[in-house]
Amino acid sequence: MKVYGLPVWGILVGGFVYWFLGFIFYGVLFTDIWMKAEGVTLAEAEAAASAPGGALWMVGGFIISLAITKGVAFGLKWRGWPNLPGALGTAFILWAFFAVTMLGYDLVYVPRHDWAGFFVDIAYNYLGMSAAAVIITMMR
Repeated sequence: MKVYGLPVWGILVGGFVYWFLGFIFYGVLFTDIWMKAEGVTLAEAEAAASAPGGALWMVGGFIISLAITKGVAFGLKWRGWPNLPGALGTAFILWAFFAVTMLGYDLVYVPRHDWAGFFVDIAYNYLGMSAAAVIITMMR
């Protein structure tokens, strides 16, 4: 099924994988680095998650992952639906010029200038955008 020439199932699956990678990165592998970079304690994170409506923030994260994945799909479509290496190249270009630069604002303007948190964020987004590009390419 396609909408505006984009593979809906590829975007949904790619968005879910992108979002799930976020859980792995921020909830399992790099929790301490991320919380330090954001200036959040474990108690604050747990309180926010258990507060009324706290789970809705996770839904918001999924919607953001879908939006980014849809952007990757548009990039692939505009490039004429390249093969797998071309799809990964497209994801790299989108990542380098959009994700890295947008995430760079925190590194530059937040006084703590946390390089570790920045590298976790850009690594997550690189893997997420690459996974989305591969999934969309395979499912289109």
